[in-house]
Amino acid sequence: MSQLIPLPCNTPVECFCLNSWLSSGFDPSDVSSYARVMDNKTLQRYHLTGEWVGIDAITEYLSAYGGDFASNLERLSMPTINMSQTTNEECVLWNIGAARVYSKPEFSTNNEPKYIDFMGGGAFRFKITGDPERPIYLTNWDIWVPDEFIPALFGAIDSDATAEFVCDEILNFCNNSSDDSESISCSSKSKKCTRSLKKKKGGKKKKYKGKMAKCISRLKSLPANDDGFWIDGDSRHCRILHGFYARTNQEHCPHVTFEKELDVHDKCKCCESKKLRAEDVFSAEQLEFFKSTVLPYELPSESSNPYIQVYSDGSQPMILN
Repeated sequence: MSQLIPLPCNTPVECFCLNSWLSSGFDPSDVSSYARVMDNKTLQRYHLTGEWVGIDAITEYLSAYGGDFASNLERLSMPTINMSQTTNEECVLWNIGAARVYSKPEFSTNNEPKYIDFMGGGAFRFKITGDPERPIYLTNWDIWVPDEFIPALFGAIDSDATAEFVCDEILNFCNNSSDDSESISCSSKSKKCTRSLKKKKGGKKKKYKGKMAKCISRLKSLPANDDGFWIDGDSRHCRILHGFYARTNQEHCPHVTFEKELDVHDKCKCCESKKLRAEDVFSAEQLEFFKSTVLPYELPSESSNPYIQVYSDGSQPMILN
């Protein structure tokens, strides 16, 4: 069952939606619960990273936390929720709470992990199904975190080891040398990618001696992100994100190559940022709600941001209950 502690619901409709949410067993921080409420049409948006459609894509996206580069999310406070936009036709739930994630040492700059404490939440739209086994169906999930979160997290793992990891994906796993025009092209018409995406028999990697250093240099020559925040464009951090996914899902290989290529869904990722703002996704009322709660401890005197703090290993503050 979800561990959210709700505010008192104000109408019978809100209470019915809230009870259905709680009885569904859905917990946004637990990907194993997603199958209870999502299907292949559920839409998730995060303005700094992009759009994800369907349970498989959403689960894959959030698997980056707890993967090679970063830890699982750790909850620092119990979220509060608001259901004031719920109607007779649709249930709407907003939540906000404090969480922590840290970069793993082996991929951190100078092998020094960074702890990132931040306020995070979202807006969920769902329908009541009438099925006691699956009482709700989640149609939309929009993520809110401070704009500084993505630059902080990906800045912490923007290391030489991470660059080598991404280039290993490009040159060996995806078998795309780029300099020799061994590009990857995919089409939704054929429903598959070209030969460079096929797994090699025997599982042996082809070594591209001399090209690893060139790939790393080219990767580092890219901007870290777009305008200091977005990582859905032609940037280094976009390729780090999709490089993580490419290790288990070859459909992401076109996203990490240096060429602008379409994937199996005829989409070009890590090509051009949409530069969506939080204001493009959330209403003014929602943004006011998200910013109404700050980190649950006294901030350092030099800090002016109550929504996110970054600490070196061993220096994180005591969490207040």
